[in-house]
Amino acid sequence: MSSEALTGLTESHLSNVLIGQKHFLIHSDIQRDLLALYSAACEAGFNFHIASGFRSFERQKTIWNNKFRGISPILSKESQPLDPDSLSEIEKVNAILRWSALPGGSRHHWGTDFDIYDRDAIAQGETLQLEPWEYLSGIKPLFISG
Repeated sequence: MSSEALTGLTESHLSNVLIGQKHFLIHSDIQRDLLALYSAACEAGFNFHIASGFRSFERQKTIWNNKFRGISPILSKESQPLDPDSLSEIEKVNAILRWSALPGGSRHHWGTDFDIYDRDAIAQGETLQLEPWEYLSGIKPLFISG
């Protein structure tokens, strides 16, 4: 894979594939396996949805910058919101890295990394947060408004 593909600067290595009711850009080499996973999950009663797939460098940069600027929350390892004003720049960077890769360093750039969930497991009226309480037992949910 080219360095541009690895860092999210091109989409030339990707195919546009319909999965469920949405199209996703995925790496051509995994298309058949991802579709097989989708079919097997559906047959097993898992309401297979992809929350996030391919991200360009620019999209990852927006996610990163929104956290660094305090527009989006920065979470601790316990999924608790941190006060960005109380963190030094290096503490802020390390806290963001806990949950978000640097632009150019995300596997989402490759078109092989996906955030998958069972839509039926999300309570009606709730929004997917992609936090540990949604997939690990014994962790209590934290809801952040805004």
